[in-house]
Amino acid sequence: MERKYALSLIIAFSLIAGILIGCFIHITQEKEINLLKNSGFEEGVGDNPAYWYKAMVPAEGLNMSWVSDIRHSGSRSVCIFNTHVYNVTVSNNWAQNVYDVPIGKELELIGWVKMENAENVAIVIQCWGKNNELLAFGTTQTTQLLSGTCNWTKCTASITVPEDTDHITVRAVLTGTGKVWFDDIKLLVKK
Repeated sequence: MERKYALSLIIAFSLIAGILIGCFIHITQEKEINLLKNSGFEEGVGDNPAYWYKAMVPAEGLNMSWVSDIRHSGSRSVCIFNTHVYNVTVSNNWAQNVYDVPIGKELELIGWVKMENAENVAIVIQCWGKNNELLAFGTTQTTQLLSGTCNWTKCTASITVPEDTDHITVRAVLTGTGKVWFDDIKLLVKK
């Protein structure tokens, strides 16, 4: 009788352990690796979100800001508002460099955009070599053109990281005039 009871306990324990191990393996396999820091623009000091910088051509009528009044999630987003008409094409943007480069891996860029009378909006991935040569380029413009006015819209792009990539730059871009907010930008390593 004790033997049957002990055997039943061993079988029950084995089943429970198997289920728990299976769940753990499934959870760890499903976890996405986001290469960007401060993807939701929640952290920062003063008027600047942590890890992001402004890449812009200064002009009267251009304002790039870290805002709390309009956001997709959390408490912050970034905004580009431009009324200045440049003589050449200018892509003012919020940018972040990534130095932990997953060579040969496919990356998926996901972000949320809200626009008001925006001429041309994109989120871009750039793979740069050691001598600052552009090795690969991925943009949301290949999957959807973003212009005009819209509420929060999800946009995506993907790229495979070339072998000689030294670093990656992600840019949240407004080319031309208008107003755009960016939030929840992720650069995910695809499994």
